[in-house]
Amino acid sequence: MMAGSEFTPEARHVINFVPDAEGEELELRVRLLKARDMAAAMRGRSDSPLADWLACQCHDHAGVMVFAARQREARLDLSVQLCRSLIRAAMAADSLHCEEFPI
Repeated sequence: MMAGSEFTPEARHVINFVPDAEGEELELRVRLLKARDMAAAMRGRSDSPLADWLACQCHDHAGVMVFAARQREARLDLSVQLCRSLIRAAMAADSLHCEEFPI
């Protein structure tokens, strides 16, 4: 196990709430924390109600799962996949809503 100073700030934040998290579990929880933060940054930035809703769903789900105790790694991994899909969907909805369609 690494010393506390060797963890990223995100990992230290997770460990504050889930002190037993380590290895793959910790990495998955950090990914959920990053997804939650990305979704928070996306919320309200789009004129697309669908993009905003998708970002909110990601933010809510990641916010629950990142600090939920006693989660299997497979469940955390599936949550990471869901959040990534929701973020991609929110970005697509935002692009579709834009008249210029920048993609």
